[in-house]
Amino acid sequence: MFMVINYTHRKNITAMEEKMGKRNGRNHEWITVEFEGGSYDVCVCMVFEQIDEVRPVDSEINIIELMDQKLINWMYEQAMEEIHHALR
Repeated sequence: MFMVINYTHRKNITAMEEKMGKRNGRNHEWITVEFEGGSYDVCVCMVFEQIDEVRPVDSEINIIELMDQKLINWMYEQAMEEIHHALR
């Protein structure tokens, strides 16, 4: 089951980009979802149209490398649907 808990919009600019005067940081959308009894923060890169990170809530550990590609794709589709719905 998929449920959106939290939706935030961030524009991230790294310290190096700021030093170099570049202001074209990557545009990210963060969605907190529940899946199979757990909550996960999902970071979607809107520039490259992909999920960059999946973290258990309150964790700094990115678990995307451990996940099945089908689940990543499903999370991406659900996140994009919610992002587009929130922007309307």
